[in-house]
Amino acid sequence: MSQPTISVEGRRVYIQTRYGDPCVPALKRLGAHWEPQTKRWWLTSAKKAEVEAAVAASAGKTSKADDNRDADPEVIGKAAYKGRSYYVRWAGTCKTGTAKFHLCTLDGKIDFWADAALARWEKRYEESRTLSSIRRFVEERKAEEQVAAKSAPPKGETEAERLARWDAIIARAGRVRATKDDGSGPVTASIGLSREDKGGVAVGDVIRTAARKGKGKESFVVVSVSAPYYHSEDDCEDQDCFCGHYGWRTCYDAVRVAPTAEETAADAQVAADKAAKEQAAADLAALVKDIAAEATARPEWATTPAATWPQPVMVHTGAYPALYLGESEVYYHVPGYFACDWDYPAVHRTAPLTPELRERITRTIGQALRYGLVK
Repeated sequence: MSQPTISVEGRRVYIQTRYGDPCVPALKRLGAHWEPQTKRWWLTSAKKAEVEAAVAASAGKTSKADDNRDADPEVIGKAAYKGRSYYVRWAGTCKTGTAKFHLCTLDGKIDFWADAALARWEKRYEESRTLSSIRRFVEERKAEEQVAAKSAPPKGETEAERLARWDAIIARAGRVRATKDDGSGPVTASIGLSREDKGGVAVGDVIRTAARKGKGKESFVVVSVSAPYYHSEDDCEDQDCFCGHYGWRTCYDAVRVAPTAEETAADAQVAADKAAKEQAAADLAALVKDIAAEATARPEWATTPAATWPQPVMVHTGAYPALYLGESEVYYHVPGYFACDWDYPAVHRTAPLTPELRERITRTIGQALRYGLVK
């Protein structure tokens, strides 16, 4: 705890103390006056010896502020007071009926009560936090910013220097820059990416992602990383993004690189699976259309209780229509028609089930089931 400072200026002796210093009551008994401009106590210089004795007698005693200060106090937000920002330990109406703020600094060295009329809320926490947890957060944030600063592009960097820096990072990752889409040479632009996490990405990391629309997954090497930041609900509103995804985010820049042989093979397999799924969907649509056309050609309706529907049970081809396979007919439900209070319709049309059509249905539905197009 810092000791009071005594100084003589002209005919006055000034005493600089902390709030609630144990020597203050003794100074008041000596007739000390408070000077608000300099925030010091003063008496006539003739009482200097008595002042020194009062200060010496209080040495080693705890101040009122120390008595009221917890080892690790919890705070509920931040407030501005006389041009400075403080953490709020408590705010409300005291027993005397006066509205007060209990404020402190991050290091806890300044701890005082303030008139609520002179303070203004800056932020309210959803849950109280300890000062030590906030200090740890600040220290971690500074460390992350230092790491990000080291990976940030140098100021005034020329294009040639930038490309050389990229190539050095990409080479350490065992890659080379990809060729531009028009084949005119290596790419010369990076892509801004982000991940919803605190860190987890570093310069030189290889990322596989579909960053370019319509291009599928491609390979990128991270060339710079920004310090993580917490995307709060307030930030979301201030930036008019309204994404609804709150939490940590880390932004970084990456350069597209040429794929490896393994990645090329994996991409080819993905493309083949996509083409097969699209073909299965087209075959299913054609099948349903052909059956619907045949069923429409036979406009009569048939009603069968659910308990007597033929097996196997219905195959969904989307929400509607639905198909059932009987022994000699396909049971077809017209899209949008309901007869059982949003349950499966009991009124349907039928189409002849030939051996060829059964084989086609079995094959087409099998492919559709494989790609999750029916259930």
